[in-house]
Amino acid sequence: MSKGGYKVQSLWEKIKDLYVGEGKIAVFWLGQAGFVFKDHNGTLIAIDPYLTHCCERLHGFKRLMPSLISPEEFVPDIFICTHHHADHLDIDAVPIIMESSDTILLGSQTSITMCEEMGIDENRLISLHEGDKKTIKGIKVTA
Repeated sequence: MSKGGYKVQSLWEKIKDLYVGEGKIAVFWLGQAGFVFKDHNGTLIAIDPYLTHCCERLHGFKRLMPSLISPEEFVPDIFICTHHHADHLDIDAVPIIMESSDTILLGSQTSITMCEEMGIDENRLISLHEGDKKTIKGIKVTA
């Protein structure tokens, strides 16, 4: 998008375009409890991205701030859900994110069961229990 002769990038475009030096990691706050981490190889790890208004629809709780990224443009390599509450496992965003990408989602068994009920391919879901260690797309994850 252009504005006054300057290209205006969305936050997601900025995250994707940012160069991260070797041995470094970039951290982006998405609002609420959500973060994206980017490593030198360009791997994007999302933790608890809350991108819609599902909490208001389900429970009457309004967002604390506007969403900075739309689910349609959000394509992390790894999606980590710390627990199944709607502001951590965004049930309106998850099907959109998982449909348009090859994202792998990791979470508690409850979160994984909810994703399976949404129709998410079970081959892209990994259940983690406390103390579990997994390497996903070259990233070491410890629950």
